[in-house]
Amino acid sequence: MTWLSGHLFEKTEPTRHFAIHALRQGNLDQALTLALQALALREEARFKPFLPLDHLLLRDIYLAKGDMANAQFHTKIASAIAEEMGLKMLVSSMPSIRDILAAQQKGA
Repeated sequence: MTWLSGHLFEKTEPTRHFAIHALRQGNLDQALTLALQALALREEARFKPFLPLDHLLLRDIYLAKGDMANAQFHTKIASAIAEEMGLKMLVSSMPSIRDILAAQQKGA
């Protein structure tokens, strides 16, 4: 992502969206790499409002990989940040990738 050199916040969203795309395509390793990059960029840019969503994306990737420990870890972090910002319901209202896949299978 050298085309956005030096603009941390501006680099975050494309990186996060590429991670989401990789997750949807089933490329879990690429999704994880990109999601971790997006989280690091967001933290470095010090833009806190979207941090819970970055951690929820990581939760979904770890769930898809079958890594419950890391999924729970990122859920806890997302919850703590959201609660700190007064957004307690944010994390509990966000469906996980498992919820979405189950709904898709049910509808098929």
